[in-house]
Amino acid sequence: MTLPDWLTISRVIATFVLLILLQACAHPPVPLWTAWLALALFVAAALTDWLDGHLARKWKIESDFGRLFDPLADKLLVTIAFIGLLGAGLLPVWFVSLVVAREFLITGIRLVAGQKGVVLAAEKIGKHKTVTQMVTAILGLLLMAIEPPLRLRHLLSGQELPASHPQGPPLMIHGFKELSSVCAAVAEGRQTILFRKAGLRESTADSGFHTKSFYLLPTRYHEKGSKHPASDFPVSLRVEVIRAGDLLDWPPIAKLLPLTAYDPATIREHFESRDQKLLHFALIRAFSLAPVWRLPHSPSLSGCRSWFELPTPPPELQESPVSSSDLFLKTAGLLP
Repeated sequence: MTLPDWLTISRVIATFVLLILLQACAHPPVPLWTAWLALALFVAAALTDWLDGHLARKWKIESDFGRLFDPLADKLLVTIAFIGLLGAGLLPVWFVSLVVAREFLITGIRLVAGQKGVVLAAEKIGKHKTVTQMVTAILGLLLMAIEPPLRLRHLLSGQELPASHPQGPPLMIHGFKELSSVCAAVAEGRQTILFRKAGLRESTADSGFHTKSFYLLPTRYHEKGSKHPASDFPVSLRVEVIRAGDLLDWPPIAKLLPLTAYDPATIREHFESRDQKLLHFALIRAFSLAPVWRLPHSPSLSGCRSWFELPTPPPELQESPVSSSDLFLKTAGLLP
């Protein structure tokens, strides 16, 4: 093993560390240094690509290992970086798909040639292509470091940024009143769907889940045995709506009810409460808040309304995802 060969191996190791950093960048909250470290690591790994080739030619120690694995290490580095940028919303799916498909094709040709005893070294045009891809990746990672990934995804998609995120609050912070038993089930990962009917003063078109992110305000107002409201709303959950729509037939609702904490008789009553029988639904991902955000009862939060505008959340709120992947997939599979 020569020094250039070890530099190639180090580039492969750096690529897997880069993968871990990019994965961390995709899930808030993310320390600012994470994206900058990913950028610095990619630049360092890219420099080893130039350095190992330069040393091999200067010292005349080019090897079959270097001819084969140097371009493979480059492909791995660039592909991982592009997939990370795809996750941040900075590169389109078609572009990354073309790059990955091309790399697989070339790698396949090299493997076939290697089986016949022929080692295909990288040509100049291939090196130019690699440099172009690396510059693209560096610019993308730089943008990711300057503008954190969560905010980038929301800016590029036109969605609101989650209210509790320190990278910037949305124009309006929404709260949704829900049964405390349902909130408890969501917090424990036992429920990943919400139902609601249209309010008495709401039209059907205006009463669905149109907000992509909101806080759950637990209430016992409609629960049996509850006569007096609590002194405040202990807000411990924020949810993101993955899919929303209307359920127009009872059988799909009946299949979903065992996966919730709702009372079936009450839901049936809500379903049939209007001439147009339907329930709105929201398939959700939940995030637990720490510490609990306590909102005192006030006239602005009173009444039978479901939706409320909330004040700015405390800056010390931290979020962690509620683990419910299996139930989420099962619930999604029962939706029409």
